[in-house]
Amino acid sequence: MPWLFSGTSTGEGYVLRLDLNGNVTHCLQDPTGETYPDTTSAIESGGMLYIGSYSADGVGRIPVP
Repeated sequence: MPWLFSGTSTGEGYVLRLDLNGNVTHCLQDPTGETYPDTTSAIESGGMLYIGSYSADGVGRIPVP
């Protein structure tokens, strides 16, 4: 059974920004999951970064670093 469905998630959240060559240019981390748990997606729009999660209540939003 995949960890996603097994109830063993640690709640970690990571968002990486890559350049066109695949190099990491930014790395946002929430290793404990206390700020925004179980990150699944991120999209930049209008100077803000919107972050999705399968377990958080709502969408996270922060200024683009």
